Amino acid sequence: MSIIGITGKSGTGKSLLSKKLKSEDTFIIDIDKISRAFFIEHHDTIEQTIYYLQNRHNTLIENSQAFWDLLMATRKEEDSLSDPLWQGIESKTTELIRSNTSSNIVLDYALLPKTNLFSLCDYTVLLLPYNDSLRKQAVIRRDNLQDTKRLDRRDKFSIDYQRYKFNKIFINTYDEPSISSLAKSILEELELSTLEKDDSSQEK
Repeated sequence: MSIIGITGKSGTGKSLLSKKLKSEDTFIIDIDKISRAFFIEHHDTIEQTIYYLQNRHNTLIENSQAFWDLLMATRKEEDSLSDPLWQGIESKTTELIRSNTSSNIVLDYALLPKTNLFSLCDYTVLLLPYNDSLRKQAVIRRDNLQDTKRLDRRDKFSIDYQRYKFNKIFINTYDEPSISSLAKSILEELELSTLEKDDSSQEK
């Protein structure tokens, strides 16, 4: 089994690349979807996270927007995510990985390099936009936004990807054929790597 980690800002093409990598023996894990489900189902963890943030920053969280802004600001400053909400999400994601028997697993998450899951990846991909205005247009269309205010707030908390090493850094020009070619090259590289490992083990 190989684990492929895909990361990058919102709108850089992570979901599209995941879809292109999908096959009968590939399992896609969209960590944003796990996060949303976990948030709805685990109110006790939300309360723990609020308490954690208020103590850490010595401040009072008065509404949901203040909660999210403080949570994302905290995650941006941390070297490794540690809030109770993330711990629950990471545990759920790890369970999915362990219980899956697919040949390949794809992890899709903007904050992936700041998680323990990043070290589990056999192959990592950073997606960057060829033009940031194209990226913002893609997000506006995808999320049906009226303007970029929500996206700009989200971007404010994005991480410094230059601090991390990736197997591949891809500049997305927002044409689907290039993403298809990228997916094909990733799978070919993984297959070659697997064959080389098999040959090496047989020699021993």
